[in-house]
Amino acid sequence: MKTLLLILLALLPVAFFVYLIIRADKYEKEAYLPLVISFVLGMAIIAPAIWIQNGIDDARWFDYRSPAQLLAFAFIGIALIEEVCKAFLFFIYPYRQRFFNEPFDGVVYAVMISMGFAAVENIIYVLEFGMETGIARALTAVPAHATFGVISGYYFGRSKFEPSRKWPLIALGMVLVLLFHTLYNFLILQEISQYLMIGASISIYILAILGFFMVRNLLDHSPFKPDKS
Repeated sequence: MKTLLLILLALLPVAFFVYLIIRADKYEKEAYLPLVISFVLGMAIIAPAIWIQNGIDDARWFDYRSPAQLLAFAFIGIALIEEVCKAFLFFIYPYRQRFFNEPFDGVVYAVMISMGFAAVENIIYVLEFGMETGIARALTAVPAHATFGVISGYYFGRSKFEPSRKWPLIALGMVLVLLFHTLYNFLILQEISQYLMIGASISIYILAILGFFMVRNLLDHSPFKPDKS
């Protein structure tokens, strides 16, 4: 029973953000099957990501006591691996499909992949470290993954429909999400100051505001938005 409760605790915040992004897609709803497939692919990609991360950890490439090396680990050992894995799935599956027919779909499917990834990651952490960790991650890590999905999906989605700017938009999306993800993990992992750790949590909600405006911008320019003139 306790294990079941912990799994539910891990999945509830994921379900909340899945609901929010599906609810936000109000002009041209996506079919449930590709949404589920994207979510499941996000779940599956965590296995190779963890394998690579464990390999880096076992190789002892980084001295976590050094702020500079901890920052390098936050970039190479966490952000780069996770965001490249998620982007790989995004461009392999939803990006190439006919149902991907407006820029906002980039946000929808990037968030679905991110939430699949976050679901498994959250279950692993909560089962290992308990309820307090589950509550903390519900307020930090899961919103972070959702926000990173919105930011990358905003630029990736636009890239499909702005062919003259395709690669600059993809590059900008990757650079921004890697920067934000790296800084977030560095601030969470560092032991210099607890205030920096609190700052990491606050920064996610500041980024979420940016994500809100990105979502609104894409919805305002949706080709499926009814003409109000």
